[in-house]
Formats: sequence, C-alpha cells, structure tokens
Amino acid sequence: MNKYLSERGFSVIRKTMPVTFCLLALAFGNRVYGQGLPERKPPLATPSQYVPSLTFDVASVRQSKPTGYFIVGGENPSNAGILILTNVTLESLIERAYDVQPFQMNGGTAWLDVTTFDVRARCDDATENILTHLNAEQATLEKQHMLQELLADRFKLQVHMVTRELPALSLTVLPGRPNFSRPKANEETADSENESTRSEKRSIYESGDGRLGYEFIAHGASMKSLATELSTELDTTVIDETGLSESYDFTLKFNSSPQNERNRDPALWPPIRDAIQDQLGLKLKPAKAPAEIIYIDHAEMPSEN
Repeated sequence: MNKYLSERGFSVIRKTMPVTFCLLALAFGNRVYGQGLPERKPPLATPSQYVPSLTFDVASVRQSKPTGYFIVGGENPSNAGILILTNVTLESLIERAYDVQPFQMNGGTAWLDVTTFDVRARCDDATENILTHLNAEQATLEKQHMLQELLADRFKLQVHMVTRELPALSLTVLPGRPNFSRPKANEETADSENESTRSEKRSIYESGDGRLGYEFIAHGASMKSLATELSTELDTTVIDETGLSESYDFTLKFNSSPQNERNRDPALWPPIRDAIQDQLGLKLKPAKAPAEIIYIDHAEMPSEN
C-alpha cells in the first residue's frame, strides 16, 4: 500500500511482509509515453490545460541494499525541485508518476513490484524558481512529469493509457450522519498560509502495528482524500458522493484480516466497510466508473548512474 505525491517522512509497506509499525504519509487519452517515442504528453488535464514541461537536472537510481527490514522513505515536495525515495519498486514509481493505483496497472516485468530502488533527483536553480511560483495543482503536474521523464530515461519505460468502465464503490452518507466534525478553530489552517505549504501537509495518514488492525487518522481531511485512501486499501475506485465539501477530523479503525481470523480474536477491529458505517456514518455502495488503465509496454533495469 503506497501513498504518493507531495509527501514528507517515512512509510512502511505492510502488505508485502510483517512490520511493527505503519505510517503512510507518497483524464487520459490513448497516448503512449516512453523513451524514443515521438510524443510524450502529460496524462493529466486541468481546467486551465496547463502543460508541464520541466525535468530534473541530475538523477541517481540505484538498486536498494538488502536490510533486515523493509522501510520506504520519501521526500517529494511539489514546489521544490528535489525527489528522494528509498526502497521503492518500479511499480510504485509508475503509480506516483502517472497518479494511478495498483489495480489500474496492466503488464510489466517480473521484477516490477519486487526489486526496490533508491532514487535521488534534483533540478537546477532556474527550474526550482519556476516550481516555487506555481500553484499546488500546477506544481504537482510538473513533479509528475519530471518523474515520467526520469523513468523513460533510466528505466526506458514505455506505457500507454486506456479508459475503461470498471466496477467501483460510491462513498455516501447514511441518514442522520456523518459522525465526525470539522477541525477546531485554533487547529484550522490560517487563510494567509502559503498554498504550497498547505499542499505538502498530509491531511490523512495510516497508522498501526497490525495486531488489532490499522487506522486512518485525519486532521482537516476532505472526503475526496478519504476516497483516495479507500481506493488504495480496497484496490478499486472509490467515488466521493457524500456531498460534503468541508475538511474534517476523524479516526477510522479497521482490520483487513480474513473473517476466520476475526472470529478467533474478537478483539480485532472491524472490517473496513463495517468500520466506515459504524464509526463515520458513511457507506460504500457498488457503482461503475471510468478508470484509466496504464499498460506497461516496456521497461528495463535502470542504466548505470
């Protein structure tokens, strides 16, 4: 389970091996992106049709050294020209670069989600200056584009995107709910706070050691950000249809263990769908939604630095 852009701090991948602590901080057309192709346009369109064009000036990509534990770290502030990622797979790099979830990926090599890398990259002063003056949406698009270019250069990555209608889940509000509140006045972000600074703060993250389960802890989080977290947890698109446009504080405690394990240990936290209803007053309903599927056409082990 990964989280991606505009992140600071460290995270632990809990679905790949046992861990003791987990803290997860980190519209397409049918176009092809990759080294040597005639065109590689950004996959995300914005209302302003902003087209990103920046690239990193220098980059280092090395296979991670084996350790006795598996901790993923990262720093990728949207308005700064640095990228530092530790123990990341090519799969997670593609997710970051193209803003997709694992269930939206198709194809790839046998080592795509196994071999891990340490990535360090930075841009020159002129590019850094441009990034600092972009709004949050533009800066995010630029950092995605910069990583796309890095992957095409070092991994010889080639991908193409296709839109398909897939099963999804709709996040709605139960009658008489929701069961959470807005941040207290003294905890809310000041209006004068810089937009780029706000974009670097995680409003919702995951914590827990897995013994009872895990929890989403939200401070001033939108329902859209909750839907994004749920999409990753449930491996399917979750659409925010709550109609709630404010930011909220809440904690969601859940357990992803199979039912037979929960039967053996009643102290375990409830399944996530039950937890959403009982703790937040929300509900997930079956739905259909268009989703961008990224097809990995070609990838190679990274070139030497």
